[in-house]
Amino acid sequence: MPGKSRATIIGNSVVLTLLIAISLCFVLITEGTWWPADPPAIRWIWASISLTAYTTFSILIAGRRKRPKFDSARTC
Repeated sequence: MPGKSRATIIGNSVVLTLLIAISLCFVLITEGTWWPADPPAIRWIWASISLTAYTTFSILIAGRRKRPKFDSARTC
């Protein structure tokens, strides 16, 4: 991965591992079904709209080619 330091990669890996471990703990401590009934149809619609908006926004952000360049010689 060009441009990323080794410490950044290790830090991100550690945080991701901890999040997975915590999620697994939550799954293991809950018993039975989490919700006894299916959500209403309107919630599925809003969930789909939210997912579509999030995905679109993420693609737009990731697809931007221009990155702000900071001039190290300039001081504030």
